[in-house]
Amino acid sequence: MIHYKKTFIYLSGLVIYLMDMPCHAQMVNNGSIVSLSTNSITVLNNTDFIHQKGELYLNGWLGLSGNWSNQDEASKVLNPSSKGTVEFLGNHQKIAGANTTAFYNLSLTGTGIKTLGVNQEVNGELDLTDRELALESYDLAVNNGSVDAVKRSSGFVSSGNTPGALVRKMNGNADYLFPTGSSKNGLLYRPVILKGQGPNQTLSVAMLAKDPEIDGLSAASMSKKNGLFDVNHKFYHKIEQLNGLDAMNIDLLFDPLTDGNFKEMAFWNGTTWLPSRANVLTGLYGDKLSKKTSKKLMDMKGLKYFALANQNSDDLFIPNTFSPNGDGKNDTWEIPGLEMYADNEVRITNRWGDEVYSRKPYTNANAWNGGGLNEGTYYYFISVNVAGSVKTYSGYLTLLH
Repeated sequence: MIHYKKTFIYLSGLVIYLMDMPCHAQMVNNGSIVSLSTNSITVLNNTDFIHQKGELYLNGWLGLSGNWSNQDEASKVLNPSSKGTVEFLGNHQKIAGANTTAFYNLSLTGTGIKTLGVNQEVNGELDLTDRELALESYDLAVNNGSVDAVKRSSGFVSSGNTPGALVRKMNGNADYLFPTGSSKNGLLYRPVILKGQGPNQTLSVAMLAKDPEIDGLSAASMSKKNGLFDVNHKFYHKIEQLNGLDAMNIDLLFDPLTDGNFKEMAFWNGTTWLPSRANVLTGLYGDKLSKKTSKKLMDMKGLKYFALANQNSDDLFIPNTFSPNGDGKNDTWEIPGLEMYADNEVRITNRWGDEVYSRKPYTNANAWNGGGLNEGTYYYFISVNVAGSVKTYSGYLTLLH
């Protein structure tokens, strides 16, 4: 026996009665004003929703088991006053069309992967529940600046090779979750948490589940001088500050048992990977993630690629010679990377152990110029605070004129 389900939809004051038959149908809006009032419940079973023109006033709940398509370049389907929810409750659904839809609340349930076929917007809340939303090469913008505007149980967004991104507006000093992951080579959930300093910031995040070498972000150019010897070859993130100039704290969460016990966060400067001098924190972050690299960047201009990385055992490159002779070359004793450790101290002694120079903190902007001392061999002692632990370096230094 076939069981029929009834759905009532009000189109320009008319009532359309849909029969849920064992076939796949289409609901095409060719210009009607569709109004679904508060507390209304509407289900389109085995039906694609195709919007060609018109407008949808949605203040109730609309469930859809088929695909969604907006073909109207003059509208984003939903009237801006809409406060209702569209829930995709079918299997392997596509949210596509030639034009963007501006959903209010968007919920993903049912089974399978939901896939974008064009850029989309959410003005209220995005609830991924336990589903994967494949962005492919398209962006999903969550325009609600509330920290709780993105919800999930175990769901995540994934990106294609030309990565679409999850875009979030951020207001204030709070932790904003970007639940990025992939199912390409097995389930991999590796989210990013961003924390801004001020209002009206917009950030986009995508995770690429592949070796950054494939995209030309080579680790081959790294040397002892920049303090790294390798970056993660399983995945990396594209993080862009689209609006706002305030400082941003970036957390990359990972599982050391499957990813590797990384101790650094690296960023790509256009030609090579550089260390950020991040803190590595251990905790219970959910989804079997027990570690994160955390770094506050005062300026993200020009930065967009970030990866977990490992440091050399000697993660500071300390030059053992300089020539303060006034020729404009190597006139001061600069220590690359030391400025990333704000809490540091440098002491210089002569061969008899007499202190001839000290500075706390030491930066390349105020680097030692020899202080009128004679040519010869001197000895340095450097201490830096790395995530609460003091690390020391010592060695000899040759001063030349």
